[in-house]
Amino acid sequence: MDYMWESQTDILFRTEVNSTKRQYLAKLIDLFSIPIRGVLIILDSDDYKKHPNPRWTYQGLHLNIKMGGIEEMSPEYLLEIMESRKYSNLIWLSKRICDANLIEFIWVASHEFQHFIQDQNCHILSVANAFLNDNLSHPGIRIEEPKVPLTVPYEFDAEIEAYKTVKKLLGDKQAHDFIKDSKNYDRLKRLHNHDFSKPYNVLTETIHFFEKYQDELIKYVDSTEVPFVNSFDIKKTISDLKECT
Repeated sequence: MDYMWESQTDILFRTEVNSTKRQYLAKLIDLFSIPIRGVLIILDSDDYKKHPNPRWTYQGLHLNIKMGGIEEMSPEYLLEIMESRKYSNLIWLSKRICDANLIEFIWVASHEFQHFIQDQNCHILSVANAFLNDNLSHPGIRIEEPKVPLTVPYEFDAEIEAYKTVKKLLGDKQAHDFIKDSKNYDRLKRLHNHDFSKPYNVLTETIHFFEKYQDELIKYVDSTEVPFVNSFDIKKTISDLKECT
């Protein structure tokens, strides 16, 4: 019997992927300890590159529907899945990732699975980092670090885990070559210089970033009239993050 938010975890193949990718997807589900209930993994037949909601133009996406709410502006079939409240979490992969080579498929799937793990460990961690991801590029926020996705702690953490997973499943050379590939290097060069012998604590790093730029972020939030931005409480977010430690 299915319960609200807790239907049996399943994979929705809206596009065909070969048997090798299916086998590695099963390995990833096991490796990341995806629970047996509440998660729907979607391999899509579209990229939605022109969708008005930029989230659906990404390579992949994790959404906690139960705690984060339904993403109202979504492709129709995805909205129907969310509104059914059968699954608490969606892990979505775009068609271009489903069609990509095996390394890229494993890398992006691992990245999204790590976002799921981050959210399971501390939901406010996802909320806080999503705020950074959506707003750091705004000229009204001044930071010392480059305004690139890997400056956002949960993005860097997800890429670290993607690297480690590819290394574990396919070998050192495959993982290293993926970073050095010309189409990936600009995005992943921070990984190239990262000391993997030192643990990266995404929660600690997120708290540090918010505390470092607390005044700057509060000033930005107070200056905007965008409802979901000016209602974001920076000090409470820091406090909530610390409760997860």
